[in-house]
Amino acid sequence: TENGKLFDIDPMRFYPLGGDITGVGVFTSYFVAYLYKILNFFIPSITIEYADIIYPIIAMAILSVFLFLLIRRLFNWKVGLLSVLFLNIIPSFLFRSLGGSSDHDILAAMLVIMAFYFYACGWQSKNIKKTIFFGILTAFATILARESAGAGNFVFLVLGSFVIIEIFLNKFEKKDLILYSSWLIPTTIINIYLYGFQNGFVVFISSLTTSITYFVLLFSLVQYMMFESRYKKHFSKINLPESISAIIMGVILASLIGLIFFGIDFFTGKIEQIYSLLFKFYAETRWTLTVAENHKPFVTDWCGQMGKLFVYIMIFGSIALFYHMTKVFENKKISYFLSTIYSLFIIGYIFSKYSGSSIFNGTSNISRTILFGSVIGFVLIISILYLKSFFKNKEIYNKIKFIDKKYAFIFIWFFVMIFAATSAVRLLFEFSIIAVIIASYFFTSVFEFAWKNKNKYIKYSVLLVLLLILINPFSYAQGMIIKNYKSSLNQATFSGPGYIYQWQLAGKWVRENTSKDAVFAHWWDYGYWVQEGFQRATMTDGGNFILWWNYLMGRNVLTGQNFTEPLGFLFSHGADYLLIINDEIGKYPAYSTIGSNENYDRRAFIPTYMLDNSNIQETRNGTI
Repeated sequence: TENGKLFDIDPMRFYPLGGDITGVGVFTSYFVAYLYKILNFFIPSITIEYADIIYPIIAMAILSVFLFLLIRRLFNWKVGLLSVLFLNIIPSFLFRSLGGSSDHDILAAMLVIMAFYFYACGWQSKNIKKTIFFGILTAFATILARESAGAGNFVFLVLGSFVIIEIFLNKFEKKDLILYSSWLIPTTIINIYLYGFQNGFVVFISSLTTSITYFVLLFSLVQYMMFESRYKKHFSKINLPESISAIIMGVILASLIGLIFFGIDFFTGKIEQIYSLLFKFYAETRWTLTVAENHKPFVTDWCGQMGKLFVYIMIFGSIALFYHMTKVFENKKISYFLSTIYSLFIIGYIFSKYSGSSIFNGTSNISRTILFGSVIGFVLIISILYLKSFFKNKEIYNKIKFIDKKYAFIFIWFFVMIFAATSAVRLLFEFSIIAVIIASYFFTSVFEFAWKNKNKYIKYSVLLVLLLILINPFSYAQGMIIKNYKSSLNQATFSGPGYIYQWQLAGKWVRENTSKDAVFAHWWDYGYWVQEGFQRATMTDGGNFILWWNYLMGRNVLTGQNFTEPLGFLFSHGADYLLIINDEIGKYPAYSTIGSNENYDRRAFIPTYMLDNSNIQETRNGTI
């Protein structure tokens, strides 16, 4: 707020080099700064700290509005309203949207929903000018989401995958190509403007999460040239589905381009990344294994944060959604068969990682068999049926193109987040959005089914059960809305800053009794508190720009073998103070693992013993 912009190098971080933030998304800082300027204009007494405290609440309010608009546009107002209600009370979405959290993920989530809303407006617009306009709005929302947090990359994954499915469904037309181009081209131009050609385009096109969008653009252009332009007469004799022909040709062209500019390693790397996306998402490195939010979640973790009943309803909701999508074939046998295949896939994939203490732990042989089998089996069966309908039943094949776009979009969003949410705990936050949409769809579908039923007993019995599941006020089998509301309210009521009073007193002492240019060394967790609360420079922090320094801190300092081993590392960084607190006892496994060599020579843990005064016994000769 004082300088008008952030400095490129933050001297308080990663001393003595400083933290280079030119390639880091910093839109959250600007959002808070300008929010303060706006609020301060109307209420001069408001401080920048207060604007930072309330910013997550404002972002959550904006997100709620756009989520309602998006889901109302795709389905109806009932699904939209229930989705917003669930999202505002579900515990899994609370922490990063809570007032005072000051986390950047809530702003990224808000902008991702805005991007999806604008894109949906674009494909539903009948006017080409409006389509282009909404495509450009999607581009701006995408860039701002990516500049806020890494979750912004989900826009690229979802929209890129969505268009691939649209091509397979023979639904990708000239207007869709215009919309996709009017989103991706401005996004690329803005990114090049922000980061230059190398970082803004070359890195952009070589990253898995963003490169998929360029490959899809190539596929869509190939499809248009082969089957929509004046050259289609040359390709009309190919006895393959248009989508397959276009993607084969697109893969050949993409491979040639990739080999020319990036080499063979580019493709092997992308295959490894895709495998990690589908089956791991986060690689099991020392770093990810020692950071709690990167741990692999299980279904039991989902149930702990969302509620077991909610998780099962979400799964049933996705099955109901898939069934409604297949009703386009006007043949119940086909719908039932496809829905059964989908049910086996989604249940197999999710429950292969049910619990760390069960045989379905994601790593056992039976667990991995079900995990791989569910994905490969589903894709294989759908592909066979797709090709079989093309060659032997054109009537069914021709109906594929009438599948509503909203189903393809919601399912792609759901699949991407399912893969993410079974791979890293921190991504349950982003997963919560699509989870509440799917669950809300289930409730409204059951409601509409019951409401249209002519049998009054069935109608009112089902409606009563729905009401009890949602708002049963009694403590026994409490309704989901009541239970989640109370859980979130209780959690929010007793939540406080991690920078607790004892830290605040320490920070006050440091500010008053140490030199302003003093440098602190410590395990990375406390960096932001020292920089902001102590107002002193640190060697490491939560940005973890230089992981090697975490290794040296863990090895040379915190698990040093003598009193002189730490001095070389600390002296070379100009450290004046070494900060260690009792949390290091519990964190010993983390920093001893990171500080170990390839044979894990330092990895260990410190057992914790609790003193229970009620069990102390005084005897004649002593005390037990």
